[in-house]
Amino acid sequence: MIVIDRAEWRTMRWANGGGTTHEVMIEPPGATTDAFDWRISVAEVHTPGPFSSLPGVDRLLLLIGGAGMSVHIDGVAHEASRVTPLSFRGESEALCESLADGATLDLNVMVRRDRYSASLTVVPANSRVTCAVNERVVVFALTTFTTVLADFAEEITIAEESAVIRLRATSTDD
Repeated sequence: MIVIDRAEWRTMRWANGGGTTHEVMIEPPGATTDAFDWRISVAEVHTPGPFSSLPGVDRLLLLIGGAGMSVHIDGVAHEASRVTPLSFRGESEALCESLADGATLDLNVMVRRDRYSASLTVVPANSRVTCAVNERVVVFALTTFTTVLADFAEEITIAEESAVIRLRATSTDD
């Protein structure tokens, strides 16, 4: 089990230059934003604007701070939620249309669809999460932003409300 503290996040500009993201973890370690297998980050959204185009990547977005964000994906309006993540393809035309009341924070999970699949679920405090064989589980605490990575049949008891990210390899090719 690996625990990652907020102080260990790597901060960088968005791929499209329109904002800031804090990289929580990336696989393989040290990969660039155009060569990762999977990536988990927290974005600061201060103004409306387009999302970066990431062909071949599946994206999940969960609102974790701020009053709200309206996102248009391929022309269809969606509201970012603290409970149910938005799911969309990296090549989709995605636009943060408006912010409800100032800046927001969102948790982003991105996977190369030819290598991984991902799910994201919000779970209450005092939940138990078990990592299945051939699965990686990332628990992202929604209050402290502490992150735990578990592998291969480890079990975690969650102390606070958290986002649970399950990553499964879709290909065994290296």
